[in-house]
Amino acid sequence: QIGKDIHKTADKLAKLTKLAKSKSLFDDPAAEIAELSYVITQDVQRLNEDLEDLGAIHRLENTPNSQSDEHATSVQKSLQS
Repeated sequence: QIGKDIHKTADKLAKLTKLAKSKSLFDDPAAEIAELSYVITQDVQRLNEDLEDLGAIHRLENTPNSQSDEHATSVQKSLQS
C-alpha cells in the first residue's frame, strides 16, 4: 500500500511540475498549484506517518537482530528522503 501511495504522490508531483512550468497567458494555474501543493504536503505527511508505523510494527513483530534492524532503518530512511 505504501508503494502505491508513493507512486500516486509522485504522479501528483509530476502534475504540479507541469503546472508550474506552464506559461499560458489566459489560464492562470495559481489556484490549482496551491491546492495541489497542499494535497501533496498532506500526502507526504501521511506517508511519513505510515512509514513510522511500519517501523514500529517491524520492531514489535521481529526478534531483535541488529542486521535486520539496521536494514529496516535504512529502508525507512531511504523512503522518507
